[in-house]
Amino acid sequence: DGTPTDKAPVELSDAATNQIRDRLDFWAAAWMAQNPDQYLSVYSSDFRLAPNESRPAWEMNRRERLLTPQYIQLDIRFDRFTPQSNGEVEVQIRQAYKSDTYREISNKILVMRAAGDNWTIIEEREP
Repeated sequence: DGTPTDKAPVELSDAATNQIRDRLDFWAAAWMAQNPDQYLSVYSSDFRLAPNESRPAWEMNRRERLLTPQYIQLDIRFDRFTPQSNGEVEVQIRQAYKSDTYREISNKILVMRAAGDNWTIIEEREP
């Protein structure tokens, strides 16, 4: 009958891509500046926590991880932006983290959601 069975792919505008990049650059800069309030402001109030984890406990853990090292260096490479049909965008990054106590290179997926004029992180996971 000629009707397509697959939904058309969801498009992500260049403006939205740039807004997400800018927001994640702000997140990374706050992380390196060891500024937990700015860092945590990028996470949605609906951030998907691990089962049995409370938001206050998660925030306390993040603050400790930000404030304990003498320094933090972070390099983020944006690999892919994948818009979802629910309006969220999966951003795959390669993250190089280095501090005086720990270093790691990892791949991560950050799920972003528009919140007014900003984008927030709704979920973090391994690819």
